[in-house]
Amino acid sequence: MELLIPGIWVIIGAIAVIFGIVPRLGPTLVLITAAALLAAGIYHHYSLFHTEYRLATWADKLRVYGPAVMIVVMVIFILGFIFTLFGGPSVPMPSLNESPVYESPAEESPSPVESIVESATNAFNTGLNAAKNAAAAGVNAAQNAAAQVTNYVRPNGNRNGNGNGNGNGNNNNNNNGYRTNLTRFSNI
Repeated sequence: MELLIPGIWVIIGAIAVIFGIVPRLGPTLVLITAAALLAAGIYHHYSLFHTEYRLATWADKLRVYGPAVMIVVMVIFILGFIFTLFGGPSVPMPSLNESPVYESPAEESPSPVESIVESATNAFNTGLNAAKNAAAAGVNAAQNAAAQVTNYVRPNGNRNGNGNGNGNGNNNNNNNGYRTNLTRFSNI
């Protein structure tokens, strides 16, 4: 209980400082404060656990392997440099006197997955186009049927709905859109 309550108060105080004060400070001041707190924390930790660090013996055993590890790392870097210098992939450098010639890369055969995806895409597009064409044909048929009904319902010469078909709205007989002796729907 003695360690729990002060720790909670430290955490709550740190949260208050982090969310209440730090956002109002400039970045340079925050950087300097963070560096100072880090140095103070490292110093406090080292002074608190100095004897444990001094008495630790596992690090002494690793000192024996240090030179061998360094030699292996150096050999790996030297071999990598040699392989890069004398062999391996190189970047072709064109001559300054020659103009560069660009060749199209050879076409490779598609992988089985690509061919399956391509055939599925083609089948889907074919079905989609067929559905679009069927829908367009249905719309065209409906429009044609509506136009035929409209033309059938109107009397002869009355294609624009004004009575005589010439666009002036006048009928030769009675000026109301009907032909002589017939009603508008007499053909039905």
